[in-house]
Order: sequence, then C-alpha cells, then structure tokens
Amino acid sequence: MSSHFSRALPALCLTLILAACDDSTTNQDEHHLEAYGVALVQGADTLLRSTSGNAEEVRGALALQLGQSRGPLLLHFLDEAGHWFRPEADPDGEHSFALDLGATSYGVVVDSLDWSFTATGLQMDSTTLVVRVLHLGHDDYVSPALPVLVTP
Repeated sequence: MSSHFSRALPALCLTLILAACDDSTTNQDEHHLEAYGVALVQGADTLLRSTSGNAEEVRGALALQLGQSRGPLLLHFLDEAGHWFRPEADPDGEHSFALDLGATSYGVVVDSLDWSFTATGLQMDSTTLVVRVLHLGHDDYVSPALPVLVTP
C-alpha cells in the first residue's frame, strides 16, 4: 500500500500546485477591468463611441459650446463579449480613469467615483480626448483619440 502512496504523492502535489496557480490567475483577472471600447453617454444620448482601439471605428464627437458646460458625461465600456457596462465605485482605489486632453480649448471636472466628468468649452477648436482605465497605476485600456469640437 505504501508503494501506491509513494507513486501517487508526486502526482497529487503537482495537481495541487497547478490548481493553486490556476486560482491565482483567475483572481488576478477578476481585478482587471477588461475594456475593448468606450462610449460617452449623457442622459439617453450616446455622444460618441469607439468599439475598438482603431480611430477609424470612432463614431460621433463630444460637441461643446464656448463658455458652456456639458455633463455629467458617463463613461461606458465595451467588454469582450460585446456588452456595454459601467464600472462600479471602487473604494479600494484599484481602478480609476484618466483623461488626456488634446488641447486647452476645453476643461474637465472629473467625478472618479461615478466614472463621469463634466466638460466646458473654453476656446473654439477641434481637438481630441483620450480615455485611460488605470489598474494600480498602469493602463488596462487606452482609447483612440476621440474628437472634441468647441463651437461658438
């Protein structure tokens, strides 16, 4: 009986090690916000959307009027299965977002807990906005350049 046990012990150890590695990978993936596209939504209107990382697949624009604010603009993200979702508030601060403004022709006020922002037109221009999803300080998602138009 002990010879069966001694032959089975290495197989049992390998199985436990592989199972432990598999669990840690799953837990790590659960903490990443997997996004493949982004949309800016205000009320019932989708102002713009990008369904991939390609600039050619961006539809719409963020249109602002000079001196006026627009918002809150809610960030929605596209998952791998093609479903849109909104992140929940992250009290641990693992996930956040950043906005890279293409120019100073508009300003933003960010509501990081609600994954939204308000934009104000400051100077007439045609520029861009890039949305970045951060996980513990590194990029999990970076949108293509999204068009922003500030008109009179």
